[in-house]
Amino acid sequence: MKKLFALMLALALMLGMLAGCAQKAPETTDETVAPAEETTTQEQTPAQEQPATEESSGNDDLVKIGFICWGYTDAESKTYVRLLDYAGAAAGFEPVYATFTDTEDIINQAESLIQAGCKGILTTIASASLMDLCEKNEVYLAQWASEITDEQVASYVEKSDYWIGYSFTDNYETGRGMVEHLYDAGVRNLLLLGPTSGNACHDLRFEGALDKVKEYPDLNLVDTWRDAEWETKMADTIANYMAMYPEIDGVITTGASNGVGDAVVQAIANEGLIGKLKYATMDIVDNTREYLAEGSMTAVCGETLSDVAWLSIVMANKVNGADWELPMKIVLKVGWMTSPEEFDDFSNYVQGEGVQPYSAEEYASVSIVKNPDATAQDMLDLAYASSLEEIKAKANLTGG
Repeated sequence: MKKLFALMLALALMLGMLAGCAQKAPETTDETVAPAEETTTQEQTPAQEQPATEESSGNDDLVKIGFICWGYTDAESKTYVRLLDYAGAAAGFEPVYATFTDTEDIINQAESLIQAGCKGILTTIASASLMDLCEKNEVYLAQWASEITDEQVASYVEKSDYWIGYSFTDNYETGRGMVEHLYDAGVRNLLLLGPTSGNACHDLRFEGALDKVKEYPDLNLVDTWRDAEWETKMADTIANYMAMYPEIDGVITTGASNGVGDAVVQAIANEGLIGKLKYATMDIVDNTREYLAEGSMTAVCGETLSDVAWLSIVMANKVNGADWELPMKIVLKVGWMTSPEEFDDFSNYVQGEGVQPYSAEEYASVSIVKNPDATAQDMLDLAYASSLEEIKAKANLTGG
């Protein structure tokens, strides 16, 4: 009886461990930072609920590219879907969507995508084990949103013939831009705030801002502040700093999502400093246009998010026989807005609902299926023209 009881107990423990696999915490040596914290929740559409293993079109001539994201209910992820669907139809690949909860779940999703016939996989967290899985199945792998910060993991994946490379926004230059916009607006006593170190995107923006400050001899960096709970502490932190250092005339936060931007603006309003205390940040929030109009936000930047489309085209081209040299780094610029009119331009030309910053003809021009003479440099030239000014000028020239 005791042996039977022990056997039953062991079986129960084994089942419990299997059930908890999907909730296992990410390994710190095999991951980079996912951008899930920089999203804004919106309602999910039925078209985006497709499981990874389901065929989306049944067209076997198209190269299937798996896209692993944190979900498809917020504005940012919905934009990725819109861009991928449009670029795929134009360039001859088919996106297949999957979601993840942690690094181990990414492996599970990748296995499902491979079973669904995907020949390429895009993820925000690349790892050595994921690279092994892809290489074993002759599937290409790329990481979007940031580079791999773990040097050992980066070195490992970059040795594989199936490693495509990275795509990300130039966060270092974004940090520099925040300082430059505030300096040009007259700021001479600056406060710099962000989350605690460990998030690659925010770390690079912070580094860029610090380096840019050094270029202005008459710009005083009053203080820097970083905290893991910066979203909930932001309003009180701004108020406390203004009480201690009333000379502060400029504030930078390395992001505005999750209520950070709203908290800064509210603190500025509470202190009666709208129009006097200048504020620069990254991320578009619901009231960005209003903040720019009233002067509580001086400068804000947003992303085109087209990097995932370019990575997918590289993957499809490699599957179709392109001899493009790997790995690649696709680094995009941000679009800066300092007025409600510029915000309208960004919405109309870059990231508004239903907007496509690049045309079907442009995507097709760098697909070797559509244009056998397309080169990697042709694609990079298109991808790098990603500032608001460049996209707007291009659209106006073509009558877009």
